[in-house]
Amino acid sequence: MNLFYFFLILFPGAAWAHGIGEVYRLPVPLSYYLWGAGLAVAASFFVLGFFIRKAPEDASPKIFKIPALSKIIFLFKIAGVFFLLLTILAGIFGADDYILNFAPIFFWVFFLVGFIFVSCLVGNIWEKLNPWKTLGSWMGFSPFRESKFLGAFGVILLVLLFWWELSSGLSFIPSVIGFVLLGYTFVNIFCASIFKNWFRDGEVFSVMFGFIGNVAPFKISEDNYAIVYEPYAKKLDGKIFTASTLGVASVLLAGATFDGIKETQFWYDNFSLITSFGILVVPFLFFVPYIVAIWLMRKLTKSEFTTMGLARRFVVSLAPIAAGYILAHNFPLFIISLPAIYGIISDPFGFGWNIFGTAALREGSLVLGARAVWFTEIGLVVLAHIAGIWFAHLLAVKIFKNERTVLRSQYPMMILMVLYTVATLWLLSQPLVTAKPSTVGPAPIQLPPPQPAIPQQ
Repeated sequence: MNLFYFFLILFPGAAWAHGIGEVYRLPVPLSYYLWGAGLAVAASFFVLGFFIRKAPEDASPKIFKIPALSKIIFLFKIAGVFFLLLTILAGIFGADDYILNFAPIFFWVFFLVGFIFVSCLVGNIWEKLNPWKTLGSWMGFSPFRESKFLGAFGVILLVLLFWWELSSGLSFIPSVIGFVLLGYTFVNIFCASIFKNWFRDGEVFSVMFGFIGNVAPFKISEDNYAIVYEPYAKKLDGKIFTASTLGVASVLLAGATFDGIKETQFWYDNFSLITSFGILVVPFLFFVPYIVAIWLMRKLTKSEFTTMGLARRFVVSLAPIAAGYILAHNFPLFIISLPAIYGIISDPFGFGWNIFGTAALREGSLVLGARAVWFTEIGLVVLAHIAGIWFAHLLAVKIFKNERTVLRSQYPMMILMVLYTVATLWLLSQPLVTAKPSTVGPAPIQLPPPQPAIPQQ
């Protein structure tokens, strides 16, 4: 690639990959929705403060033995390796059209978003099914040393993943996906053979799904023979997380909202030429307010912990918010892609096959309109922040003990969650709704249909 194409990648055009091609004309001003969502989140703080004043006494895990679970997990491991290879081969050798090729829709929607959702239910599911980890074990690699910097490396890979998706202009080009995953396969095999903690602190999807997995009430037992239910009162024990976890949380929150930030007129007028580097800046818009809230918490509680010590204990309260942001952000893309996947599975390479007799379904219409998408996004964001307040409250009960101190500690977190809620919903609304009141419901918008940004050559 010559220097000219390099600069084209750095300054890509606009992408419509996360829109749905129509808008919802709000029956009331947008501010009503924002105020309502913010008040709902604030109200949850007072409800939780009234009902949860001390840690529950009975918080022991419950184990549900499933004799066939290990065999099911083994079959899913094989399926994971199969879909990884299929994605790589379809991307490299299949049609170079994201509508016809299996790789883009599977990787960005049904793998990435799908595992975010599943990880919210079963926390360590990716640890069990990771196809790169499976390949490494099949090849008999035995790590011989452990690195101390891999946590930061995992954060860097996470930033690169979001840059690829949101800023590169290359995220939906099948051949790029195929070659990136092929190269990443070699990286995983090599690093797993050297670093003992690669699949915990380095591998990007382990870092992402591992943090989101803190939301899950269930996990698979170490021996793969049981499902373990962990009450949140037991799970949220106030343990201290690594400093890199703060980076992971900030990048996940930023990655899910950066697409909305790019839609704003302010960004377009002032920062459009540096959009490719925006993902490096936006995480600080979440990290700095969080640290300020934790600093205020420390002042109000006169805690013996340092600000960073408290921040590393409460960072898990951002896990449900990160999950909610990603699911809300990608929900329109999921809705667009859902009908098409039935056709693509019959012709994954775009060669005109019809393996399962469903190829004609590729041209299916949208399942939901803009109105349903908008209210789904509201629900996901509000519930995510309520869960965040709940997590923070349970942590405060474990860390501060005294009831009055617990309540005081959560005032800054409540304000933070309300601000996050209002800002995120406003950003999500930019490509989807119009603020002018109207009674005619959904109406088409004069924009091109969703399509990835491809640099002009």
